[in-house]
Amino acid sequence: MSDEPAPTITSLAALAAPRVLVARFRAGLVANRHHWTLEDADGTVLAATRRTHRGGRLRRGMWQAVTLTGMDGGNDVHGELLGADDVVLATFSSVDGDPPTVTVADADGTVLGRSRRDVPGKRLVLEAGPDGPEAAVLPIAGDGPWPVALADGTRVGALAPAVPGLSTSPDMLELLFPSLSSNQTDYARTMHLGIRRVQRYVLAREDATATAPALVALLPLLAGLSY
Repeated sequence: MSDEPAPTITSLAALAAPRVLVARFRAGLVANRHHWTLEDADGTVLAATRRTHRGGRLRRGMWQAVTLTGMDGGNDVHGELLGADDVVLATFSSVDGDPPTVTVADADGTVLGRSRRDVPGKRLVLEAGPDGPEAAVLPIAGDGPWPVALADGTRVGALAPAVPGLSTSPDMLELLFPSLSSNQTDYARTMHLGIRRVQRYVLAREDATATAPALVALLPLLAGLSY
């Protein structure tokens, strides 16, 4: 992340201020350097993710090997959300389960909530706390923007996907040169781009956001991290 502006916020509470929040995927030269940034409407980097692993030295080596080749596609994704001076604002775990979920905890390990992707119903649901009820819901059918509403029906904004990611299918040139196809499609498969495989998710919030759970501010990032 050294070639981009450093994150500027020091707490998750700072995410309550911007009316527009953008989760932007930033590709690294190698797969385990891929990350997301959270930015405001002016492009100021507020926070950035960093992938982590779970396990000892042997598992770290295996994790690095499969991550670099894209062989970890579909595996659970763990990481941290970093603020200014690399302070850990939150941790996250994206689980490719039934249903797919992304759980977020603060720096002390207290679970703030999770997103749940209801695939048959084509909804993304936010649940507050470790075992909390539904806090916000948005339909994710179609191309968006998708309205974001609290459990009581109050609309607090809209989420839109933007900038399609690299295709994981070879094009005509790659079919003619298989080695080129292998390199490019393998690299594309290392990119985990969320519910619509795009490089940006944009949340535009309304005045009612003042009454919304803090987890709503993380919605564009959750969309990018979710399976």
